Amino acid sequence: MCIRDSTETQENLIALLSYLLERRLQRVTQMSNQILGNLEQMLAQPAFNHSNNGLSAAQLDASLLTLEYRVEEKNACSICLEEFSVGETVAALPCHHPCTLR
Repeated sequence: MCIRDSTETQENLIALLSYLLERRLQRVTQMSNQILGNLEQMLAQPAFNHSNNGLSAAQLDASLLTLEYRVEEKNACSICLEEFSVGETVAALPCHHPCTLR
């Protein structure tokens, strides 16, 4: 193999790699544009235009179990950390942690 053939082989390899990288870049750009378009469509849906998508107060109240909590030692609300009074009525979260009803 002569030096000229080696140089041509290197040039052909560089051209091939450049072509493959360009194709990959085009594909990544297409995929990015598709993802961005899907995201823009999703954000345009009404569910994403509300400032609060959480449960309403009535739905939250209905999902909590109320129980009479009798404090035998110091205990506090799992959310606001306010201490309970002895015999205070509190709510039980689905994870069974107590929280205040206020």
